[in-house]
Amino acid sequence: HLSTWLFVAAWVVADCTELHIGGVFPMEAGSGGWAGGQACLPAVQMALEDVNGDADVLPGYTLRLHHHNSKCQPGLAAKQMYELLYKPPVKLM
Repeated sequence: HLSTWLFVAAWVVADCTELHIGGVFPMEAGSGGWAGGQACLPAVQMALEDVNGDADVLPGYTLRLHHHNSKCQPGLAAKQMYELLYKPPVKLM
């Protein structure tokens, strides 16, 4: 089964550095797959809200999420991962 992938990159905006996080989440089960992204994506979004909302956590940084739905299809997930890695903003793995 397809797992969830996350990528991180840094981008400086004014006095704040944006850290770009890319994620590929299986939001649909497809044929016998696992729609675990339905639970994982909201958890990631809540974590980012918590981090961005607390000035004592990662001061001077803001987290930004870029995500795709892999539909639990390995080929689609690989294409989306490639896009996250090679399309701006640059993300590091």
